[in-house]
Amino acid sequence: HEELHNSKGLRAIDLSKLGITKLKGSSNYIIWSIRVKSAFKGILKCDKYIEIDPIIPYGGYSAEEDLLALATIQLACEDGPLLLIKHAHTAYKAWNMLESQYNPKGFSTDYGLLNKFFSTTLEKSSSMENYLSRIQEIRDNLQANGVELPKKLVIT
Repeated sequence: HEELHNSKGLRAIDLSKLGITKLKGSSNYIIWSIRVKSAFKGILKCDKYIEIDPIIPYGGYSAEEDLLALATIQLACEDGPLLLIKHAHTAYKAWNMLESQYNPKGFSTDYGLLNKFFSTTLEKSSSMENYLSRIQEIRDNLQANGVELPKKLVIT
């Protein structure tokens, strides 16, 4: 693994070496964020870097640790998302910039997702697997925004 170490043995890791696809944009943000959070918990042994703003004194971690967390996030992004966070100086800031860009919440986002849900048809899909995958992805995105579709509607 390509790793950047600090004096405490903490490291930034190129998560693509672990099979985690780099962030492309909104098309893979939800799955990417779940996997990266899991990597923070499992490999870096903590997800506090993206959960707590380091400016808060009780954040409990050093600037050096935060830079390694930021490097991990940067290494997990393709060029477009990387350019978006190029001026972020903390992992928390980078994480929140990516979330607000690629997983926005609000009426217009929910409306767009619902429109995609109702316009997605088997006829427009290349296969049944592709169709079901797309429906599940849209449903997951809606759930992440707090919109729950009735089970009968999803099955139909």
